[in-house]
Amino acid sequence: MGRMITPSPRLPRSLARRAVGASMIAPGAIASLLAVQQFAGLPQVTGTDPGHLITRDIYRYSRNPQYVGLVVALTGLALLRPSARAFLLAAILAAVYGTWVPCEETYLERHFGARYVRYRRATPRWFGVPYRNTDTRRD
Repeated sequence: MGRMITPSPRLPRSLARRAVGASMIAPGAIASLLAVQQFAGLPQVTGTDPGHLITRDIYRYSRNPQYVGLVVALTGLALLRPSARAFLLAAILAAVYGTWVPCEETYLERHFGARYVRYRRATPRWFGVPYRNTDTRRD
């Protein structure tokens, strides 16, 4: 991974770009860590049925805070280190998540039913303020 974030090929250096990048890394990493922390003490093995639908704390503002946090932090790193490779990796990761999340949501709706539908209608997929009127909200 170290080679992916090296400054070659070169992108133009600027103080403003680096400041924006630096300001993105911590919030992105913190969002991801807070999301992971919500699963503390819960059994989690990829490919198994989830036992809990977590809808509190950071999951109130995003249905996918781990994914959002990782893409934001990696984009910040790409800005800070002027790395075209890191930008490319962030873009690929965002595209993968954009494809994966609808599949994951279909599964969660089947597994949790109406409870997940209510959560999906009340909470932005990526990030934002929770919706007030959940009767007319669509993805």
